[in-house]
Amino acid sequence: MAPLIRMGFGVAGWSLMFSAFGLWAVPGSENVPELSLIKLGLSVFMLIGGLCCIVSARGLRD
Repeated sequence: MAPLIRMGFGVAGWSLMFSAFGLWAVPGSENVPELSLIKLGLSVFMLIGGLCCIVSARGLRD
């Protein structure tokens, strides 16, 4: 069961990281500064969350 959970964390982590960068690649609505700030905060949150998932998927080294 542990390898399946680790694989799930890895997939979720890479998905979050690609989503964080994809948020800026896809053209959005008009350039509203408030929305850009929200988009920046969301992408930073997804990037950090994705990195945490990838690091936790690596497991402990003995």
